Amino acid sequence: MKDARLHDHRRHARRRKLASGIDPMVIWIAEFSAGENLTMENLSASTGIPAVTMAQWFSGATQPTIGNLRAVVNALGYDLTITRRK
Repeated sequence: MKDARLHDHRRHARRRKLASGIDPMVIWIAEFSAGENLTMENLSASTGIPAVTMAQWFSGATQPTIGNLRAVVNALGYDLTITRRK
């Protein structure tokens, strides 16, 4: 079920134009938010991060800060964790 949901999110993300070379976390945000039918304006309202800032991430003009990533990931119902590589 989880794999089908991710596939559905990827299909929806194709509608949102992303520049090449985008950070994988930004791609995940775009895919997941598109699959949940969330706009940048929705995410902006729930995180306090301006939609124009997120648009810059999707265009590759800027990279999100860890704090901004955490805010968006939390708004999408997930936690951002850092674990030591093995």
